[in-house]
Amino acid sequence: MTSFISSSDMKKLLFKIFLLCLSVLIINVIIKQFITLPVTWGFERLDSKYNHFTENLEKYNTLMIGSSRLYRQVNVGTFDSINNRSGIDTKTFNFGVHTMSAADTYRFLDALSDSLENGDLDNVFIELMNTNHVSVKNLGTIRSTFWYDKESVVFGVRSILNSNRSTINKIYGSISHLLSYSLEFTNAGYISNYLEYQTIDTKSEKYQYYLGPYQSGYFPLMDEMIDPTTDEADRSVLKARYEDFLRDTSSATTYKNISIESYSDQSYDSFNQYHYNYLEGIISKLESKGIRVFILFPPRQTKENYMELIPILNQFPEEQVISVSSGIEYPELYLAKYSFDFGHLNNEGSELFTREISRKFRKKIK
Repeated sequence: MTSFISSSDMKKLLFKIFLLCLSVLIINVIIKQFITLPVTWGFERLDSKYNHFTENLEKYNTLMIGSSRLYRQVNVGTFDSINNRSGIDTKTFNFGVHTMSAADTYRFLDALSDSLENGDLDNVFIELMNTNHVSVKNLGTIRSTFWYDKESVVFGVRSILNSNRSTINKIYGSISHLLSYSLEFTNAGYISNYLEYQTIDTKSEKYQYYLGPYQSGYFPLMDEMIDPTTDEADRSVLKARYEDFLRDTSSATTYKNISIESYSDQSYDSFNQYHYNYLEGIISKLESKGIRVFILFPPRQTKENYMELIPILNQFPEEQVISVSSGIEYPELYLAKYSFDFGHLNNEGSELFTREISRKFRKKIK
């Protein structure tokens, strides 16, 4: 005999399910209020650098913070060596981390600045970037949620909405950040990750690996590809990227042409005032602690990046800007022989890039 659930019973069942879900949600939110974790807790590469820096603060007086364009391309050993020979004392740590964009970088930098005292640092280089949306594959992962607080999610959304991107891009980008923040706020499924994080050994070989072969935070892609301690799957991915580029190096020329076109025609129809003001606030906080701040703009940007970032870059005083991005001024940084892939320099290209950063830096502070 077939039994049927009446509509009233179904309503009662659905209501109970709703109450159960709501109870779990409330419990998760309450639990989260009693858990204190560093802002870097959900991203091992960033967390490893944060732990190393805070434990060795006395060793450094300069930081470079940004994405893989710094992580993979600024040899801070070379940078310091050149500066020191010129009588300028820099002891630099490379805080670049791959996949970082403006929103999570600013969130981390803001938290880091709160922990610094006057005299802790002399210089900070901040890579100028836009705010990425959260990719579909990363939605719900710790990587996409660990860094949020109320202020940073507002910046993420407003910086996208105030940009000159397409309407569809703005809508998706905003929704992706709001959804990720809601998952972070409700502590959705992360309790086990919190507990696991408590057992992490920050002195482990894995955490030391992320600091690169020189333990300076600089880890060029070529080195990671051949490093014997690199995970085999990661090595295979890097090797495939490199070989794909070598088979067709035209993308390097494409990026050079994008740069030349962007610098030749700067008649952009919008200026992201909100992004500029927010970054200015972070810079002011750092400067209040006696830190000189430089805005670093690397090569091989997308057209969208140039359209959004050049107008922002142009608002900063010349003595604060270190731009090494123009395909007109730096054609060598777009050559295939100095490339690892379309977006990154190889070791030889990184040396050129680093030397130019040093040259501009020394010129600005003398």
